[in-house]
Amino acid sequence: MKKYPWIVVMVLLWGAFANAEGVSLEPVTFGSQQSVEWLNSRTSECWMRRTVIATEDPVKATASQVIYDEYVPRSVWNAVALPLAPSVFILPPTGGETFLDRAYARSLCSRGIVGVLIKHWTHDIEAGLDLDTHDRGFARAMVAIRRVLHWVKTERPQGRLGILGTSVGGLYAQLALSLEDEFGAGALIVSGAPLSSILARSSLPAVVAQREARMRSLGLHSVADYEAALAEKIHLDVFQQGADGLSKKPLFMIRSSTDTVVPAEMQESLWKVAGSPDGEIYASSHRWSIIRAYLFQRSRIARFFVRSLK
Repeated sequence: MKKYPWIVVMVLLWGAFANAEGVSLEPVTFGSQQSVEWLNSRTSECWMRRTVIATEDPVKATASQVIYDEYVPRSVWNAVALPLAPSVFILPPTGGETFLDRAYARSLCSRGIVGVLIKHWTHDIEAGLDLDTHDRGFARAMVAIRRVLHWVKTERPQGRLGILGTSVGGLYAQLALSLEDEFGAGALIVSGAPLSSILARSSLPAVVAQREARMRSLGLHSVADYEAALAEKIHLDVFQQGADGLSKKPLFMIRSSTDTVVPAEMQESLWKVAGSPDGEIYASSHRWSIIRAYLFQRSRIARFFVRSLK
């Protein structure tokens, strides 16, 4: 049997605890809500609030935090409706949230769904020559999602959940959708798999620079060798964990047939393993496909979640 690093086992178990190298992830480490701040007038139709969760980094066992904004429909803010209100988690692309992510949250809110925009978790960006970096990053992302999930389900225990991710946010969302039964539906925008192939072939300048530096450092002479080395180290990937959670749940996908950042071949691979779900495909760049999804598919995505989370 193949032995996985302790951090992989931790996330795969999703359970009450995991101990390795002195790091404990028992339920108490969900932490406490340090602050809840209302961001706009409570007379508006969509109330916005920000929550900061004080917690512990799952890798370094140091203090960390997770920050998320909720776009709460005024119509559900009562003792009867709130526990039943559906929610959709929104995971932004590389570089953090944009006005597009906020627009998706507002679009969902206008249809009676709480938009949960996860803005930041400590060490959400980690770069380096170490090939284990990617599993550490995905472990942190999965734990951050679980900690937000804990608070959302505390307030809205009967509300169904969906998840929406764009670019790298889509990579996180597809893994969470596959591993976490609580998420009943998902929308992925220019996402793909496997991660090892994306990293080996992406044209994103930062990824290219990292790839070239690693190949020099490790004495690798071809992209194929680099991809194989990554595949040996990356375990938190939807291909590695099985795609049952994707193919058995309602899914909506926006793809690009000419993307080189998340290469089109990887988007096609994910689409096939997910059961060829409904969606849209554009013959445009990574960035323009994201913008076109916002311009032309935002309402369609919101309607998809309304149907799927009934």
